[in-house]
Amino acid sequence: MKSRVLAVVLIFVIASSFFAGCQFKEYPNVPYFKVADTFNADGWKPFVMIQIKEKRIAVVSFDAVNINAKTTLLEADANGEAAKYKVDPAYAVQLRKCAQALIEKQDVTLITFDAQGVPTNIPGVSAAVKDYFDMAKSAIDSGAWSGASFLTAEGATSQEAASFDKDGWKRVIDVYVKGYVAIAVSFDAVNQKGEYRKALNAPADKSWIAQNKLVEEAFIKEQSQFPTFVNLAKDGTTKAIPGVTMNIKDVTDLLITSLL
Repeated sequence: MKSRVLAVVLIFVIASSFFAGCQFKEYPNVPYFKVADTFNADGWKPFVMIQIKEKRIAVVSFDAVNINAKTTLLEADANGEAAKYKVDPAYAVQLRKCAQALIEKQDVTLITFDAQGVPTNIPGVSAAVKDYFDMAKSAIDSGAWSGASFLTAEGATSQEAASFDKDGWKRVIDVYVKGYVAIAVSFDAVNQKGEYRKALNAPADKSWIAQNKLVEEAFIKEQSQFPTFVNLAKDGTTKAIPGVTMNIKDVTDLLITSLL
């Protein structure tokens, strides 16, 4: 009799341990988002988006936006533009597998890595993707993502000026929005030959290109205060961005048209 009772108790303990081990971590029903601070050497800026439904991780996106602000790595792969943007389709597949692994495991800490940052418990993944999981953990630890309240359109937005200026240039801007925040911008200019100023990189344009980059960086950093933070003078210049002395009214006008 005692042995039967002990057996029942043992089965109960084992079963309880099993089901406890099967319990998933619960999360508040809020979105999580994290984007890298800079572009990597290949011109991509990684980001992670996580959506929660019924307290469980339901949707995960491990992706990266291109420096030209026109597409993301996974979009380029899905749209047949992998060659154009030098995307390795095998890497895109592995990113999707990593996202699915997080959905299945429900806990970023359950993913293990070798010394090179390659996951050891996600079959079919040989790329060093630890940074994505670190970003996922940081996103969750940081709490719910609210984004920028004035941005409502997700994805890529392009806008160009109506006419060429006296020097023969027409302003062109590209903005990529994810999580209701601009995660990449490209401010450029095109001439009547269809040549882009940044790509030409003419010696006479070194100052213009350098200042243009400062404007791009300032917008990404201060976008929640746009357009008031630029505080343009009558001649289109601003004292709000150190190192920038050129007229940027054409850029702010296009940004207002595109985003507000």
